[in-house]
Amino acid sequence: VWGSWCVECRVEHPVLTRFAETRRLRVIGYNWQDEPADALRWLEQYGHPLWLVLAAVEGRRASDWGIYGAPETFLVDGAGIIRWKHVGPLTEAVVADKLIPALEQIEAAR
Repeated sequence: VWGSWCVECRVEHPVLTRFAETRRLRVIGYNWQDEPADALRWLEQYGHPLWLVLAAVEGRRASDWGIYGAPETFLVDGAGIIRWKHVGPLTEAVVADKLIPALEQIEAAR
């Protein structure tokens, strides 16, 4: 979950980009409460590591996911079940200590 207006999204973007480049899974961006033109400019400026971008200008569906801010990160399995959620910017430590173990747990269950 990100927005061009989100300062912390800029902080996490290099971490997210490095993780996306591993191609271990598909990284989908949920652009929340943002103007599409602003989001596109942001991606052009900072890089576009996302497999797909979903846009929610008004963010009405955000509450269905429990979204209340940006950045937020969800790990969703192949059945669409949220297996892990992180509120705040991703850091290298969060990726290594929390995201990767959660992903490994999903992979081991296959």
